Amino acid sequence: SSQLQMFIELASALSHAASHLFDWFSASGGAHLDGLSAGQDHLWTFAYGANMGSAKLQTLGVHPTETLKAALPRHELIFDRSLTDGYSEPAFANIRYIHGAYDPSSVAPVQGVVHAVTPQELEKLDLSESPLYHRVQMPVFTNTDHGHERVMAWTYVGNDDTLGPVGTGKAAHMPLGRAEEGAPSERYAELVVCGAKERGLAEWYTKRLERALDLLGLQHSHFTCQKLQPHATTALAATQSSMGHAA
Repeated sequence: SSQLQMFIELASALSHAASHLFDWFSASGGAHLDGLSAGQDHLWTFAYGANMGSAKLQTLGVHPTETLKAALPRHELIFDRSLTDGYSEPAFANIRYIHGAYDPSSVAPVQGVVHAVTPQELEKLDLSESPLYHRVQMPVFTNTDHGHERVMAWTYVGNDDTLGPVGTGKAAHMPLGRAEEGAPSERYAELVVCGAKERGLAEWYTKRLERALDLLGLQHSHFTCQKLQPHATTALAATQSSMGHAA
């Protein structure tokens, strides 16, 4: 048992060292910090859930001029039961700040994509995420022809007061608390997993995502990416946005 305890402690130490190495690389790897432009009259938004793939974006009428793979260090992806839209949608994706070493089984660090969108398209996303989410600017990292770059991107986080403070300062890590996790609907899970595959996220990350869903009771082997179904409110948000600009 003493050997097992030593092994556990060694694994924890290695995980802790690896997480700090990733943070150091993220902080020092780019010569163009915050310098990656989304283009004229465009903004960056970081997507880690249903907004990654094209299915929901097309329904909303959002057409990014550029989409790049990106990572959010020191955070893990969870399926948060406080973000629910009734019995049919018992949980949605959220991000949680990680204190200390990474848990090897966690869906971390969070991977996703940054989309370059117009302010009008960002408004459509706002409407589709309300009232469960609000957006804050968070530093994410992406690889470009110029190397490893940091981008301040608008990111949607859950409206759960138990998860901790949110902001754009150095102390603003979102979320901090202990969210109650649970299985999302199969419809939503497919949007997330298929979006990750569509954007070519790392295989290790996709496998962790699928394993996390398996542990929550959703068998990813049953998923299909052929006929993805964005939430009903997505089309409504697109309609409301169009009516607002027409008024």
